[in-house]
Amino acid sequence: MWPEELNDLYEELLDIAQNLENSTDKNKSTSSS
Repeated sequence: MWPEELNDLYEELLDIAQNLENSTDKNKSTSSS
């Protein structure tokens, strides 16, 4: 529906969001232990 450039950007944003979630989860687990 949108240009490929936007599609790549969107996928990149999704990856970054997942990385942020993973890093926050790791921080939570390390701080709790």
